[in-house]
Formats: sequence, structure tokens, C-alpha cells
Amino acid sequence: MKVSHDKQMALLRVLAISGILSLFCWYWFVQPQQKNLSEKAARLKQVDEKIATTNQKLRFAGTFKSAIDAVHAKLGPIEEGMIRGDSYLWVIKTLSKFQLPGRFDISNYGPPQPADWKGPKLPYPPTSFGIVGNAYYFDVVDFLQRFEKTFPHIRIQKVELEPASFGTRPEDEEKLTFRIEMIALVRSAPAE
Repeated sequence: MKVSHDKQMALLRVLAISGILSLFCWYWFVQPQQKNLSEKAARLKQVDEKIATTNQKLRFAGTFKSAIDAVHAKLGPIEEGMIRGDSYLWVIKTLSKFQLPGRFDISNYGPPQPADWKGPKLPYPPTSFGIVGNAYYFDVVDFLQRFEKTFPHIRIQKVELEPASFGTRPEDEEKLTFRIEMIALVRSAPAE
């Protein structure tokens, strides 16, 4: 079966027009939609990455919250032991609990003064104070150990020990006169 030349030319024209129309449709309809879809896919990927980052931050936020709660739980009892209100009265009342009559006697409480703090910046203003008294050497060491364990927010700055100038009894000859200077953090009164 032989196709006539006119029919072949018509078939070629139909094929050429179909090809041109296909290319036209591709460039005018399909390609812009593909480009639009690829842009939307890129935006969707960015949104997915933001969601993943946000979810990760939320997981970390829970971890940080529990860590902060644990720190607040530890800080609460420490803050309860901090100086607040009348500093001088607090020093006298607190340090008098550490006295051992006849063994560790505090004779003078220095009034608290604002201190020059060289440590990290803290929300608690530092104050310095000193005590003077008489005690046996091992009682001074015991006081220092118990005091530092009880009050981690108070730093002992200086300890001076000298032989006691009085010695009416033979057992008093071993007593020392001590001077201890401390820096403490003062807790502000809570806002009402």
C-alpha cells in the first residue's frame, strides 16, 4: 500500500503541527508548572527543616527546664541559709550557734560592710564581716569545716591565729585568739 505524496505531506504537516503544539504546550503550560512545583518542594523542604529544628528545640527546652528545676531545687535550701534582713543580727544569731562554751568562744562580731567582690557577677550583693574569739586550735579547724559545709555561699577570706594573751589556768595556755574575716552573699527581700 502506497500512500500518495499529498497524503504524506499532510501527514508530515499534522506531525509538525502536533510537535510544535506539543512544544508550545510544554513551554507554556508544563514547564512553568514544573518550575512552580520545584519551588514549592524547596519551600516545603525549608518548612520541614524549620519544623525539625523547632521540634529539636522543644525537646531541648524540656531538658533545660528539668535542669533549671533541679538547680532551683538545690538553690532553694542554699538561699534559705543566706543573709537577709538585718545582716548584723543574722551574723550574731547564726554564728552563736557554732560556739562551744569554754572551747570555742566568739567575743566580738564585726558589723557587716559592703565588700569588694572579685568573683563572678551574682544577683546577690556581697558583704564582709569578721569575728574575734578564743578557742583551741582543733576547735577552730572544726568550726571552719562545719561552717563551710553549712554555708557554701560564705567565703572565708582570712584566718589569723595568735597565742591567747591570758592564761589564768594551765589548760588555757593552749588556747588561741582567732580573727576570721568572711564574705557572704546577701539575699534581697522578695518583691511583694
